[in-house]
Amino acid sequence: TNSGDLVLDSFLGSGTTAIEAKRLGRRCIGVEIKRDLAHDLRQRFQGDEGVAVVNADSRTARAANTVARQLEEWGDEHAHMLILPPPYHDIIHFSELDGDLSNAPTLDDFMTDFSNVARRGMRLLEPGRFAVLVIGDKYAGGELVPLGFLCMQAMISAGFRLKSIVVKNITGNE
Repeated sequence: TNSGDLVLDSFLGSGTTAIEAKRLGRRCIGVEIKRDLAHDLRQRFQGDEGVAVVNADSRTARAANTVARQLEEWGDEHAHMLILPPPYHDIIHFSELDGDLSNAPTLDDFMTDFSNVARRGMRLLEPGRFAVLVIGDKYAGGELVPLGFLCMQAMISAGFRLKSIVVKNITGNE
């Protein structure tokens, strides 16, 4: 992205994308499902006109419409980069909320929900721009579940084109 560009994070979490966007001179709209976390992030970025936190379920039309209104308020039609760091299905329980992907009862349910988020993100992203999927695989029942590849396929089905895969071993990193 370029300075001043807008980054959309569909799973804002603790706000890392917003922090880095601000640090690098970008603007950020983040969607966070947990009301208390969204509130805390709004407080953290209070007075910063380049960060907006949307408290919504990224799977829903409400979330996409709220993001679109924020884009319009800032004079943009689309985001310039989409960040998708979804929960790794049921590895880490994020909340008790029904819309939280970490509560999806099955892998198929998780993939259906993630696919909805990817399709909505595709519509909010400026054509020709990039999306970044941040996800790892998991193990269940003694077998590898290629969650990263399944999510990449969902993004391809949503209309994204795969440009590269970066594999990183995070052992020892902070």
